[in-house]
Amino acid sequence: MVNLLAPLRSVVRVQRGPTLLARGLHASSPALRKGSSKAAEEDAFEAEEEQEEEDLFAESPSSSSNPSSGSSSAKLDKAAIRAKNVSAILNQSKLNVKAYEQWRKQTKAHAQKGETSKTLQYKPKNNRISVQALRQVVACTEEADQLNELKSIIRACRAGRLQITKKTASEIVGRCINLGKPQLASELISNHSQYGLPAIDQPTLIKLHHALSASSPSSSQSLSSPKLPSTQPISPTLSLLRLQLLQKQPNATTTPEAELKKAKYSPKARSFKESKQVQEWVEEAKKELVAAGGAWAGAVKQVEARV
Repeated sequence: MVNLLAPLRSVVRVQRGPTLLARGLHASSPALRKGSSKAAEEDAFEAEEEQEEEDLFAESPSSSSNPSSGSSSAKLDKAAIRAKNVSAILNQSKLNVKAYEQWRKQTKAHAQKGETSKTLQYKPKNNRISVQALRQVVACTEEADQLNELKSIIRACRAGRLQITKKTASEIVGRCINLGKPQLASELISNHSQYGLPAIDQPTLIKLHHALSASSPSSSQSLSSPKLPSTQPISPTLSLLRLQLLQKQPNATTTPEAELKKAKYSPKARSFKESKQVQEWVEEAKKELVAAGGAWAGAVKQVEARV
């Protein structure tokens, strides 16, 4: 039987890497165990998402092993899958918001009575429902018009404290780029208070900055660089593309010197192999900045000195 799942799986195929799990914690000191608990939890969360990757659109055993079910039952309706997962995410977000408000009232009541021992840290229920559900929504988003709804879904995840992993965040940004909406991806990254996306990997950020430089913004959308968190490592390649994008902004208030000063360089940010296409983007950025002269050309030399 023809495998009808291959096209859908290819949409969300990502490079699999080694799973990072905290080991040997039983042999460490209590202080180290306490300090590593959060990191271990996040690593386990990311590992869980990787394990779910192969089954993102998997059929149930009964349908895949029963030839009598026919080819129609094996077909996956992307619109139906998307709608089902959107509903699940929004419903869980509403439940979490309601639970959070109840927790706030209880905490306030305990505080007024001096019962501080009963004041516990809020832990949302089912905060991982968005892992597979949101990835399926992203994978089934095939039209630019659907991106506005996706933006609302991400905001609902933020309000309902539904965690979004780094991999899912990169897939969201990549989908916006592929559908010709890099400005929307920039908005999602820049407005952390509204959308809460975690740090994006360097290759995806590089692709986004190139897409922004190559795009022609509408009259209602000005060309601007994504606002990255202060903790975001920046590779020399990404730094050059940010300078290129900044140089194209007619009303930019940030100077090349200020852009380089706030960039956080880290060896970790350079731990990826640049493709031939990325190298061509870098050379193009250098030529434009050198041609602009002055502080822009000087900025190129500063970046090259850090390589």
